[in-house]
Amino acid sequence: MHDRRLATVLIEEDEDSDLEVVTIGDDQSQERPFLPDCALKEDKRLVDEAAARLKALAFNTMAKGIADMGAYLLDTFYEGDPELYRSAAPRKHASLRLLLERCESVDVPVSRSLLAKALLIAARMREMPRNSIFSTLPPSHQAELVRIRSIDKIEKLAERARSDGMSVIRLRAAVRKAVPKSNRGRKPTPAVLRVVQMCVRELRDDDTGRLAIRKDQLTELNEEQLAQARELAGILVRRAEELAKLLG
Repeated sequence: MHDRRLATVLIEEDEDSDLEVVTIGDDQSQERPFLPDCALKEDKRLVDEAAARLKALAFNTMAKGIADMGAYLLDTFYEGDPELYRSAAPRKHASLRLLLERCESVDVPVSRSLLAKALLIAARMREMPRNSIFSTLPPSHQAELVRIRSIDKIEKLAERARSDGMSVIRLRAAVRKAVPKSNRGRKPTPAVLRVVQMCVRELRDDDTGRLAIRKDQLTELNEEQLAQARELAGILVRRAEELAKLLG
């Protein structure tokens, strides 16, 4: 049964501006369409159906899009060869680096991290056996599994992820356990080197190896913020010069 409450929209003028304020309330004096039951009371069955449908739509659209983009990049820039891809990461590939710099623009309306992830997944997919369990998982899970070198281990963990319905967070933890810690037993990084590495990491784009800040991002700053950024950049340059002189 529908709730007898009616949905109404009232439009008022704000005295302090030219904007109209829209409010929603109950009004028994005007005929309006009834709100559906699910808007007034939680419908778990409907939510479960919607979740399943959205999952299918996301997998059939986003997953296919990522797979197609990755395969195209691998074929176009690495002749379809995963070994060539591993020999020259995107930031070391002159033409691909140039393409990644155009990301998040009208020409290439996707993020650099998405393309890098798509390429990484595509390279690993070429090495997997036909009808692999890995290929049935969503890209979010595939992106975690590609950190494992052994194809057999990838398939075993992919099977666990699918059968146990693992979240990305749970899978990430499982991958962390499966990947050997090559750094175990290594001496801690000296403080000076840690600070320099942190500065470079913040300023460098991981996918292109170039400055992480793009010119079009400067339009987000007002005059005061732009002046502040210039002042901070000057301080950064001076500190870098002092460090270079100190290091000899």
